[in-house]
Amino acid sequence: FFWVAGKTMPMGPFQGLVDAKGQPRRPPEEVASQISDMIAVNVAGAMPIVHTAWTLMRYSPEQAMIVVASRSGLQPKANEAVYAATKAFQVQFARSLGLEAQSNPKGPRVLLFAPGGMKSEFWDTNPEVDISQFLETRDVAEQIIIDLRDGPKPGERTAGTRYFEREIPRDFFDKDKK
Repeated sequence: FFWVAGKTMPMGPFQGLVDAKGQPRRPPEEVASQISDMIAVNVAGAMPIVHTAWTLMRYSPEQAMIVVASRSGLQPKANEAVYAATKAFQVQFARSLGLEAQSNPKGPRVLLFAPGGMKSEFWDTNPEVDISQFLETRDVAEQIIIDLRDGPKPGERTAGTRYFEREIPRDFFDKDKK
């Protein structure tokens, strides 16, 4: 089938749908449901809440909109196209809000965090993934609190602005341990 402007066009029956290794794949209905769920969680479900919060915070310079996306939203990821796309949406949405924040000094700040893989119960259902090098959620949360409190350091590209963005790669906290 072809994917054109958001529509799929069948090009014959799906007979024995298999992956490159010859392994059977999930039926298209199951995949479509998982894709819809991911879009609902990472994009559609949050939008009404974010819109309402942003509207309410419009004249509150002491407030902050914090968006936790993922490094997957900053760069393409093999085998994670839908996830990476939903995270890219979050990144661009936060950056756009950041532009709005820049033009409204009486409005909230915007902080975007893009951590790498984090250890969480999400991975309990996928034990073949080695999460030993993943970030601890507590470390990421503490960094968010520090950045919320202190803001960007002099010399960081968002210093002196109402928008702050921090990428948190898996080795981010290693420099603290050296």
